[in-house]
Amino acid sequence: MNTQTLDAAIDRGAAFLAADRAPDGLWRDYVREDGRPGSNVWISGLIAAHVGRIPAARPAAAAVVAALLERRRPGGGWGYDEELLEDCDSTAWVLLAARATATPLPRDVLIPGLRFLLAHQRESGGFVTYGPEGVRLFGAIAEREGWFTPQPCVSAAALAALAAYAQPELPAIAAAVHYLEHSTVDELWRPYWWYGFTYATCHAVRALAQVGRLAPARAAAIADAVRRARCEDGGWAGKHPGRSLPFPTALALLTLLDLGAVGPELADAVELLLAWQRPDGSFLASAELMVPGGASAETMTLLDTGRVTTACVLHSLHAYRGRLAAPRQETT
Repeated sequence: MNTQTLDAAIDRGAAFLAADRAPDGLWRDYVREDGRPGSNVWISGLIAAHVGRIPAARPAAAAVVAALLERRRPGGGWGYDEELLEDCDSTAWVLLAARATATPLPRDVLIPGLRFLLAHQRESGGFVTYGPEGVRLFGAIAEREGWFTPQPCVSAAALAALAAYAQPELPAIAAAVHYLEHSTVDELWRPYWWYGFTYATCHAVRALAQVGRLAPARAAAIADAVRRARCEDGGWAGKHPGRSLPFPTALALLTLLDLGAVGPELADAVELLLAWQRPDGSFLASAELMVPGGASAETMTLLDTGRVTTACVLHSLHAYRGRLAAPRQETT
């Protein structure tokens, strides 16, 4: 594997994302079969946060962040789209997108945003997606209990956002670290809104590493757990065990890189990812979003159209390229 091959793949993927924005300047994904438009705000924050540090993708990501800042809600946060109630996860990803693209946040945007996040932290140190207003809006349906209780996938994003902007001695940061450190199952984190372990584990590892709370022994144990979960072809699976897909494979690769792991499984994963790139520069859609207690109080599975998958794959390829080019200096 050489850097030229990686650069070409990254450039094609970045060009796809840049050209694939909606007329409102944002990315949109998870359009529903019943015609519902899906997400634009949350999705745009998530994508921009993942690709904002990639030189080829930064201009488009920065433009998206500028559009997101214009859509801040009166409560100080952002939501799944421009109409749905603001939530902790969407707000965290918009703040992370601004940091990734080096977009300055005015004080009257940043402070309310951080306060919005803190309002969703619970005594355990974890963060909930929706607070009391969400309970009133969406109803106390048993299948939706996880919408209003702390989840590792949401808490990891919130911790990363707080760590990016707040003082490190903020008690909320220590509480969030404690929650994440004690919410693993066999050294892996399990998300509420996604299938498999790769999404929550990837972002929990990144958040803990960001605050310097990943001891070498713990990092090695997590890396071993990630390796044991590999499929026979060297990739990682999502909803269906044993079936490798780009989205979970990219997140697993990014996790191993953040943990400082070495070994042939890294190059194997990259080879798989490159094989999944399509002629238009995107990667095979495989970001399977799980919505427990959805519209009919039953679990829904929403599949992206390739935008979310492409962003996560590009992030992992960029990180791997950094490992090849400058293993000690590259920031991913």
